[in-house]
Amino acid sequence: MTVSAEHIESAAKALKLDPDVLRRLTEPSQSRTVPVRLRLLGNEPIYVSTQESARDLERTDRAYDAVTAATAA
Repeated sequence: MTVSAEHIESAAKALKLDPDVLRRLTEPSQSRTVPVRLRLLGNEPIYVSTQESARDLERTDRAYDAVTAATAA
């Protein structure tokens, strides 16, 4: 499944990333082989270069979820 443009735009805004950069991360490359699934992208993976980067993104993704849930309550 491919990540929708809407998911890319909203995730990029939440993560403070350029949408084009995030779009490129949805495909693995020689240097980006570590998949990380983000709720912000509908649980679709992006590919990063290190496990540390993957953990950082997962933490940010969970924190955004928590803030969104608290704001909605």
